[in-house]
Amino acid sequence: MTRFTLLLAVAGLTLSACSSGDTGQDSAASTPGGAAEPATSVSGSSEPDPTYFSSYPLDMDKMKKWVTTEKHLRDAGKKDPTLAAVFSLDQSTYSGMVAKYEGNATVRDALSKAGWSARDYIYTTAAWTAAVANEMALTSIPDFKLEPGHSMRNIEFVKANKNEVERMTKAEGL
Repeated sequence: MTRFTLLLAVAGLTLSACSSGDTGQDSAASTPGGAAEPATSVSGSSEPDPTYFSSYPLDMDKMKKWVTTEKHLRDAGKKDPTLAAVFSLDQSTYSGMVAKYEGNATVRDALSKAGWSARDYIYTTAAWTAAVANEMALTSIPDFKLEPGHSMRNIEFVKANKNEVERMTKAEGL
């Protein structure tokens, strides 16, 4: 099973609207406590819009669960090569991906062992992937600006925690 396939699928869905246009500053609404609220989904749709994942709250607890899930899925994939089909690129919506993951006993077991849902796993993967890609773009592409509505919240999280997340994934052999 290839985790890269999942990341490509999520990245394609998540980053489909990224280009230049905003100032790169946090333009999501803030709560009185200062934390950015996630953007809402596209009007009339149950699917999140691309800006949603820029403020879907990442934290180290979620990243630890993500690494644990990846480890269990990797181990399960070694025993069951057909599991890779669950992560194929044939799902064009997040709700379709969630349903597919929830419909597979092996994936449900890996998620359960990590202590979370398919939705949280997929959304965390999308938020992390988008934040890493945007952080790299902001750092390396002159004049790159985030689309209106994108928050800097997760980009700042990536800057502060990327080394620790990389350490955790390497420790698990991922």
